[in-house]
Amino acid sequence: MLGDWPGQRKWLSGSWGFDAVKGGNLQVVNELLQGKLVNIDLPSPNRAGWTALHLACFYGHGEIVRTLLNAGANIEVRNNSGNTPLQMACLKGNVDIAKTLLNSGADIHAESYDKGTCLDYAQEWGGEEMVDFLLLWAARHS
Repeated sequence: MLGDWPGQRKWLSGSWGFDAVKGGNLQVVNELLQGKLVNIDLPSPNRAGWTALHLACFYGHGEIVRTLLNAGANIEVRNNSGNTPLQMACLKGNVDIAKTLLNSGADIHAESYDKGTCLDYAQEWGGEEMVDFLLLWAARHS
C-alpha cells in the first residue's frame, strides 16, 4: 500500500510511478490508477516522451499493459520519436503484448517520425518470432 509518507503526492503527480511500471509492480500501478491521482497518458519528461504504456510494452509487463488499456490509456500515443507502444513491443520481441495491443485496436501500419514501422523494428531487433507474427497478423487482417 502507498500509505501516507512525505512527498507522496509529489511523486504521484510527477513521475506517477514510472519506476513501478518499469519494475512490473502491478500493485502500485493499480493503487495509483484507483486513486485517480494520475494522468495515464502523461509522458515522463526524462524518458524521451515515453508514457507508462510505452514502458510496460518495452519491459514486457503484459498485465500492466492490460491494466493501463482497461484504464483508458491511449493505445496510439507517441513518444518524442513518434514511436507507439506497439512499436516498443515489436522492438523487444514481446509477441504476447503485441497481440494484446493489436486485439485492442493498435495500428500495425503506424510509422514513427523517421518512417519506422512495427515490421522494421521487429526485423532489426525483435526476432524471427515477432516478424512471423506480424506478417501473419497483417495477412489475416488485410
